[in-house]
Amino acid sequence: MRAPLDGTPPHRQRLIFTLLLLGLSFANTSAVRAADAPPPFTGEKTAWHGFDRYDFLMDEATFAIKPFTAPADEKNAVKAQVKGQLRCVVVVPKQAAAGMPWSWQGYYFDHEPQVEVELLKRGFHIGFVLSDAGKSWDAWYTFLTEKHGLSKKPSFVGMSRGGRNAFTWATANPDKVTCLYVDNPAVSRESIQLLGGLVKNDVPLLHVCGSLDPILGNHTLVTESAYQQLGGRISVMIKDGAAHHPHSFRDPKPIADFIVASLDPPAVKAPAFVGATFTKSAFYGVANSYRELPNEGTYVTCRGPLFSPTFDRYDFRINGIKSGVSAIVPKKEAPGKPWVYRAEFVTRDAVVDLALLEQGFHIVTGPVPTDTDGPVLQQWDAVYKHLTDHGFSTKPVLEGASGAAGEAYAWAIANPDKVSCVYAENPRLRSRMTKAQPLDNLAPLAKAGVPVLHVCGSLDPGLASQTRVLEKRYQELGGSVTVIVKDGEGHYPTAPKDLKPVVDFILKRQATVEPKVETSPPRDYRFDRTMTRTVLENYLSRSISMEGLLNGRGDLDDNVRMLKATGAKFIGRSLCLWAGEANLLRNLDRAKEQIAKVHAVDAEMILQACVFEIVTMQVEQVPVPDWAFKALGQPVEKRNFRYADMLSSDGRRQNHWGRNSSVPDVSRPETKLWFYFLAASFIDRGFEAIHFGQAELMNGNNRDLKDWDEVLKLVRAHAAKHARRHMVVCDAHAPSGGLVRDGRLLLDFHSFPLRVMEVADKPQEGVLKVGFSDGFYGRSKGGETPSGWACDHLPYLVELDNWGASKQPGQAKAGGIWVWGYDEITWFAHQPKEYRANWLRYARDWVRTTDPNGFLQMPGSRTMRSPLDGKRWYYANTASAAVPDGLGDEEAIRAVWATPANTK
Repeated sequence: MRAPLDGTPPHRQRLIFTLLLLGLSFANTSAVRAADAPPPFTGEKTAWHGFDRYDFLMDEATFAIKPFTAPADEKNAVKAQVKGQLRCVVVVPKQAAAGMPWSWQGYYFDHEPQVEVELLKRGFHIGFVLSDAGKSWDAWYTFLTEKHGLSKKPSFVGMSRGGRNAFTWATANPDKVTCLYVDNPAVSRESIQLLGGLVKNDVPLLHVCGSLDPILGNHTLVTESAYQQLGGRISVMIKDGAAHHPHSFRDPKPIADFIVASLDPPAVKAPAFVGATFTKSAFYGVANSYRELPNEGTYVTCRGPLFSPTFDRYDFRINGIKSGVSAIVPKKEAPGKPWVYRAEFVTRDAVVDLALLEQGFHIVTGPVPTDTDGPVLQQWDAVYKHLTDHGFSTKPVLEGASGAAGEAYAWAIANPDKVSCVYAENPRLRSRMTKAQPLDNLAPLAKAGVPVLHVCGSLDPGLASQTRVLEKRYQELGGSVTVIVKDGEGHYPTAPKDLKPVVDFILKRQATVEPKVETSPPRDYRFDRTMTRTVLENYLSRSISMEGLLNGRGDLDDNVRMLKATGAKFIGRSLCLWAGEANLLRNLDRAKEQIAKVHAVDAEMILQACVFEIVTMQVEQVPVPDWAFKALGQPVEKRNFRYADMLSSDGRRQNHWGRNSSVPDVSRPETKLWFYFLAASFIDRGFEAIHFGQAELMNGNNRDLKDWDEVLKLVRAHAAKHARRHMVVCDAHAPSGGLVRDGRLLLDFHSFPLRVMEVADKPQEGVLKVGFSDGFYGRSKGGETPSGWACDHLPYLVELDNWGASKQPGQAKAGGIWVWGYDEITWFAHQPKEYRANWLRYARDWVRTTDPNGFLQMPGSRTMRSPLDGKRWYYANTASAAVPDGLGDEEAIRAVWATPANTK
């Protein structure tokens, strides 16, 4: 169900709706915010139930619209016809709601108008054209939306013939509809055939009908069945003993609430496990409830998503499996992410599954290919692996009714250590998944201690031939089996009347399924003004490179989700601005807002910004603030930064990166001013770490490091007053082993590329080796750290770096530090997923074994210079609608960090 505009959650909305049906009132029924005044309508203004009404005529041939003066004797209705013209009406609210919502009356203007009067009070406009749906409706829609700024998605109110019109236009324009409320509607067969478009656009329907109305059966009930099976949300209210009239309710609030709640549905992101391509639909029960409506003087039969919980169903595919997989997602998943694995399509009378969804279970239907006689074991294994790789419980419930129960048993028997329990309804224990039939192969399940529950009708022919046989054999094998017999019932319905024993049986098994894991003491991430070596290493051990996280790269929400899910704490290169100084201030403003979102999820995370070895002419568009001059003891003046004054006086590395794009020289006063301004600006916005790029490249004119020492002292002094935890963690690439001056380490840790060496006789493979190229292993210098503790070797990070594209990507012997013709991150991204997962574990363990001062920085987000299937960016995120190009390495990262390094 869609949540109301004021943020009321779905369960609360259902409660409000129910209480309104019972005649209770609420103090504030206006859930719609006020909007700016709409463009005025022209023509003579009359009154309609206390609101301003404007009448128009539409030419039947040209569809031109002009003002019209309604006859005085019409009062609120529309009666008079004008030859060759169509009557049109707009009624205007006192104050238009945000978004300019409006309701479109399908045919009978001013007939039972109480819903529309209520909507006017809530800020809706009311629109009407006296014709059946067609080109005249298209013209009216254009007139109201384009000329007068009304919402592009009207809501529809249609009674009888008006319902037919509403469906005709809505199914022809499904992307231009908010919802349909129809009352004893006629629905054409053509519209029923086109209902899929409304489902695809998630348009909710509400049908209110009389139980004696002769068109209930072949219009509303047909529509209801089709819409439900297509996965659409349709609620039905049938007034007991009522005929075609009267329409609507005396109290319009329940209907108006439905329309208002449909205006602004909450954005729901697809779960990561469904990937980037999927079909989403709604799943809910169809049980009837019989409710008294005191204000209406009758009872109403109610069913559908307004009266029962509604869940999202996703149909998706997994690589290598032709047939689709279906998963129904709970509102809130239970701890351990329990799930049901079943063979047959989940129908809306699957009451046990509905109850388990309420308990936080996922319900998953395994693939059944259309080119085989049944499920394929290997495909079911692949689905299991895919879901457990995404955090699902390693022991699902295997479930099936009738013949599908045999397939559930077959997979359970083939995987007895991966099953929490088996639940079957009136089962037929035959399988095409495996050669051995379940009744003849129960020993693996019994040996694994898998409990079994059957629910059977006493008159079902399978009770004796299937369940009783299994019961005897399973008990003889030492297995636990429970049978619940429904007295006097046959094969249908398969579900039990009393759900509690079944749900309790399944829940009890979940409590004992997952083995208790001994956890180590929580890692210490506390620091203020200084940082101990233990805390520093804790952060480095959970470091991930997220290039551009806070300057618009990727989907921020999904990136933050991934960081939280993996356990990342040090977020490298999160603000990564290479040149482009003209956009600096805008990027800083955006980063400040986004940092708050990240820290709201995990306040312990350290976010890193970068000061790189580049400056361009664009820097002259950035003004120097007064506080920067003062910090460096320079006279305050009104000017921008000066590009030329940052360059080496001897011309070294000028235009190094291209025309007017050079390496700045840290010995120049203007460079110090620029670096201080950048670092202080980062700190003021919440960054607690700064990567100073190739610091040694920028230090060409002063080998004793006094200039870097001066800059870093200024930066640390600013952090002591303004940083979140009164310090900033600084690092840089240090090919010489580190920046040390008079025994003092100028940086808090060092960093360097991994230096992956290609294995010439094993295509595309890469390894790590001490002594290869300028690898950093064993070379990190020691001294006294900025936090005051001494070390022989400063801790450091090694990362999968990026630097460019060779002339022979994908080929061996490109020379230098190329890995199969790629830079490191691009080489890594081009490898198969399984290889990447294994390689990350190998690299983490190798680094920790080779040099205990080193830590692997995981890849999370990074530029790729040689495209992979047209993609030029590496994302570790699991592929989803938010990150369709995700390569799915987040699970591997989480798994590596979940276990200690193997240093043997």
